[in-house]
Amino acid sequence: MRQNTGEAANLDLKVDWPSDDKLVRHVLALGNSGGGCLVIGVGERADMTLDLVGLVAMRDKVDVTKKLHALVPDALRKDLAIHDFAYDSSDYGALQGKKFQLVLVLPDSEHMPFVAESGSGEARRGAVYVRRGTESVEASQSEL
Repeated sequence: MRQNTGEAANLDLKVDWPSDDKLVRHVLALGNSGGGCLVIGVGERADMTLDLVGLVAMRDKVDVTKKLHALVPDALRKDLAIHDFAYDSSDYGALQGKKFQLVLVLPDSEHMPFVAESGSGEARRGAVYVRRGTESVEASQSEL
């Protein structure tokens, strides 16, 4: 947070939890792009600085995990972890009193590509998503 690296191919920042279909798209894209993490509770301003908004309430990790496990391939399930970070006190004042959650997708090139198990809204069944710069998008033929 102090280094303010901003979004990257392996780092996606969200002010709040995305809808389930968008979350699946981001997780699949990170998995197909060598792993990475989705940080919930942090935004990026127009000038590329971080906005450490924090979450009003953390989402239940079991609920999120169940949703993801129902929508992503078996091979990707073992590579997912959700972590909670609550800074009741912190030496870094911008974090003081704030909560964040992180969805970690470990790299697993042995089982790629990861394909969407079901689809609705932002995630199309059978699609392969990748990170293109800072976006999670459907893979092109050359990316496949």
